[in-house]
Amino acid sequence: MAELKQLSEETIALFWSDMDALGHLNNVTYFRYMEEVRVRWLSAAGFDFTSSDTGPVLYDAQCTYMKPMVYPASLRIVLLAEPPRRSSVNLFYHFYSSSEVMVAKASSKIVWVDYQRMKSISLPDSLQQRLS
Repeated sequence: MAELKQLSEETIALFWSDMDALGHLNNVTYFRYMEEVRVRWLSAAGFDFTSSDTGPVLYDAQCTYMKPMVYPASLRIVLLAEPPRRSSVNLFYHFYSSSEVMVAKASSKIVWVDYQRMKSISLPDSLQQRLS
């Protein structure tokens, strides 16, 4: 695996409604948090989700659950990336409890796409620079 670069760090408070029938954070919620952290980072990097003809498409996502999270609690999520490829980047998410125990680790791949043609294109230069 290539060396990872930290892109951002977010702390998200759990909602009671994020718990499942067994009383711990529902597995789907991790994917929502991954999306939120990714969108916040892309927005901070200058990407405008409301008026662009090109942008990210989620290609792949996976998560390994290591410890249960129970309400009330907060998650610290660290977003990292491998060096970018021409049109894609692999992102990694490390989830930590308030006691700094890693409770999950996840990854996703985003591909930059021309939305009209539905074809991959090169990552924008500004994004390449932030990732390199």
